[in-house]
Amino acid sequence: MITIPSPRRNWQNLAIMVIAIAIFFLILHLRIPIIFRPMIIQMRYGFTIPIPLLFILMTVILLKQQWKNSAGAFLFILSAFAMALAGLWASGHTEGQVINGILPDSDAAFYYFDGLRYINGFQFSFFGARRIFFSAFLGVILKVTNGNIQLTLAILTLLVSIACYFATISVREHFGTIPAALFFVLLFSFARLAVGKLMSENLGIILGCFSFTFFMKYLSTRKVFSLLMASVSLVLGLITRAGPLILFPFLMLGLLIFEKRKAALYKMLIISIIAMSIVVLSFVCLSNLLSPEGSIPFANFAHSFYGIANGGSGWTSIYNDHPEVESMQEPARTNAIFSYAIQAIKQNPQNLLSGIVAQYPQIINFPDHKGFFSFFGGENDLVFYIAQTMVFALFFYSIFAVIKKENLKPYRIFLYGLVGILVTIPLFPFSDFKEMRVYATAIPFIIILPTIAFFALLKDFHLAVDEGERNGNTFSSPFLITLDLLVICTTLLFPFIVWKLSPIQSYSFEQSCQQGAGLVVKVNRASSFALLKESQIYLDWLPFYHESQFRQNLHNLNYQTVQAFENVHAPDAITSTIDLISGNAVVLVFRDYQEIRNGVILGVCGTWDDFDFASKNANLFFVENFLVLE
Repeated sequence: MITIPSPRRNWQNLAIMVIAIAIFFLILHLRIPIIFRPMIIQMRYGFTIPIPLLFILMTVILLKQQWKNSAGAFLFILSAFAMALAGLWASGHTEGQVINGILPDSDAAFYYFDGLRYINGFQFSFFGARRIFFSAFLGVILKVTNGNIQLTLAILTLLVSIACYFATISVREHFGTIPAALFFVLLFSFARLAVGKLMSENLGIILGCFSFTFFMKYLSTRKVFSLLMASVSLVLGLITRAGPLILFPFLMLGLLIFEKRKAALYKMLIISIIAMSIVVLSFVCLSNLLSPEGSIPFANFAHSFYGIANGGSGWTSIYNDHPEVESMQEPARTNAIFSYAIQAIKQNPQNLLSGIVAQYPQIINFPDHKGFFSFFGGENDLVFYIAQTMVFALFFYSIFAVIKKENLKPYRIFLYGLVGILVTIPLFPFSDFKEMRVYATAIPFIIILPTIAFFALLKDFHLAVDEGERNGNTFSSPFLITLDLLVICTTLLFPFIVWKLSPIQSYSFEQSCQQGAGLVVKVNRASSFALLKESQIYLDWLPFYHESQFRQNLHNLNYQTVQAFENVHAPDAITSTIDLISGNAVVLVFRDYQEIRNGVILGVCGTWDDFDFASKNANLFFVENFLVLE
């Protein structure tokens, strides 16, 4: 039961939240080279040292079921996630969706550009219309931060960390300290992969954790409100970060079987209808308002469908088999891919069955880092295989334990959820991704199974220090409801308000440039990085990196990205934004970091780079001079 804290406790809660958030932003701001820098980079990328340490510290912090322990866990979890984000900025690494620790790339870039288009009065591109909820949610955050990518990433990471905190505490209340510590390190290992990237996985994790927390509360209290919050959050999360949609009805089926009451059937049906209606209604309205004509929601599913139809050949196989598709524009491209997939099924139906069956062994594909727990492992193969073996052993034991042990009967709903996930694997094939990205919303419902097994083993061997205690003594429980409602409203409701407040502004500047092209842009220094010459003595840290470090990090991506930045040299500063006249995306290259003016409208003159980088990000524009317009 959610208790109402006393006025004194409310002030204590508020104080802890303020202190924790202040420490969170302090960690992001600090630039301490000794001890701190290696520590935060380890928190981002390491396993052998940080993960066992996090497990031990979380166990110690949660040893007692008191308010101060929950508050301490809040401080600890926020700090851990802040260090993971700070580690990315300190390293300047170039990963799959981010260049040099800050510049959005690939899908993240397209989400970012659509967010900027939306808050400047333009409709989404065909890409943004695929997953309109995250594009709109990101736009609202960008509106609040004035286009500041660092602050936007910080807010996303803060929300992820708070959602993970509540999910961890709910596990603590049901299963005790040590299982909760295991749950946290598994959740952190997955969530830190999304931290620092403008990707829908962030919102999927947030909503998934909130939903999981409310499901756990419902198992304790049987309160309809908790079930409604769990349902809306889960349905919204599974559509926002498109994933195993059948998870929701299977969880509800598990609850219905557990309660065994006719009244429960009506309750489940009504809540399911309300949850789906709220999400679908908003989805349809947002799509009609912000999507370009002819756009297809979840259009990228066509690529996976084609791969499955051809025996599990992968989502990129369409471009190998039919290279002409890559040059097509949307929605013609998606329609063509679906047509080729249907044609392949008609010609060889057995390939479809082979493609479906081929996905299930991928659940435990250690060598290719695929499967349910592929995000959990060490810096080398030996450590990775040991970690995978341990967590999978717990996973398989959990199935036996939940079925056989009477005290675990309420948690059979998670086995039903697992069945729902397994049913949808062919729709979201493991051959198309690594580290469970597509299953971001479902992750808490997957990692709870090895957590339950760990609890059962500790109890069997009399090693449990406690078995959980659901006494409502959770730090700031009302904050959970408020924050989840805020996230839901930011996704479903606030985008309509922001759209009304964001008309297209009229600018005329292009003819002011004597040579080259002209653009009107709004830039922010916190959304950029600058290159340093090798002769400059400086410890690489956002926003300044030596050019050699930038080149080295860039080679983590494909050759096309490396080639795009061939003409960029120190002391250039790089940022990305949109042209406020056309709404087109652009990567701006300024001659110096000081030229980037914060929060003002600039008319910039310059030249476009010859290399076409628009299919992966945006074309580069070299700024030669500029004028402050307003």
